[in-house]
Amino acid sequence: MKKEILVTGLLCAVSSFAEIIHFNIKDDPSIYGILDNKAVGSVTNDGLIVTFAASDGNLNRTSSGFGINGAGTDDTDGLNAGQFIDVTFSHNVVFTNLATSSWGGSDAGDVLLGPAFISQGSISGSVHTAYGFLVDAEAGESVRILATSDSGPTNGFSVDGFSVVIPEPAVAGLIGLGGCVMLLLRKQKK
Repeated sequence: MKKEILVTGLLCAVSSFAEIIHFNIKDDPSIYGILDNKAVGSVTNDGLIVTFAASDGNLNRTSSGFGINGAGTDDTDGLNAGQFIDVTFSHNVVFTNLATSSWGGSDAGDVLLGPAFISQGSISGSVHTAYGFLVDAEAGESVRILATSDSGPTNGFSVDGFSVVIPEPAVAGLIGLGGCVMLLLRKQKK
């Protein structure tokens, strides 16, 4: 009976693990209106502050996409080879989903985790426009969305949005408390 109560308590704690927050960069004016034509911009969604930084030029949104308007003749609403957007979070998050569009035939990219910017997975629009990830980013750490190749100087892919999960700090405490209770029950049994 005691073990059943403990297991039920732990399952309830785990089921309340997190909150999912979506950022629709391309279509939500409350987001793109703040970021458009800026090298760096921050938005707040459900208490999470997210800072976007363009590798060169300015963040740029058009009706067909969101990306960087860099120097020269690049795609004004996409990411061209070598361009990236760094996304930095005010809280620990798990970066779970990336939505993209406007892929050219040889466009490709990578999602990296800073500060060392280690690859977390490649993206290519030949098959998919939505990508699932499980990237643990600590507060202040950046997730980099990088274009590794493009179909030409005026064709890059658009970063349409992403989702993150904010882990619930109380869960770790509840699991730890459950572990202590299990130890106490075990000692009482002996």
